[in-house]
Amino acid sequence: MSQQLRILVVEDDPLVKQTLAAALEATCGAQVWTAATGDQGLALATLHKPDLILMDLDVPGLDGQEVCAAVGERSDMIGSRIWIITGLTVDDDTREALGCYADRIIVKPLSVATLSTEILEQIPPLGPPLQWLGD
Repeated sequence: MSQQLRILVVEDDPLVKQTLAAALEATCGAQVWTAATGDQGLALATLHKPDLILMDLDVPGLDGQEVCAAVGERSDMIGSRIWIITGLTVDDDTREALGCYADRIIVKPLSVATLSTEILEQIPPLGPPLQWLGD
């Protein structure tokens, strides 16, 4: 029996965030959490250990690069993938995000149908979050 995908969307635009979350729940059958700031995103990532984090680079608080670096340095989140979603062009900032644990950059506007298909093809559910022995 396959596990349900767990996806975290970190996006400060409320319409984009809610539309993306609803579409991923419907098309991927995913459990989706959303955050509007980098700080909220990092807290939710740490708590839920999602299979995939869809991260906008330009969010309030911790920016997308800082969140990527913080997630990438956690041994208990080694299986979480980070895909950057940005309205920015591919420049030094987006390239730097790839260097700090991000796996992919997706430029807005994006097709939710295409994104959902790629998620289902490329992101296997990890199963329950890792637990330390003795917890």
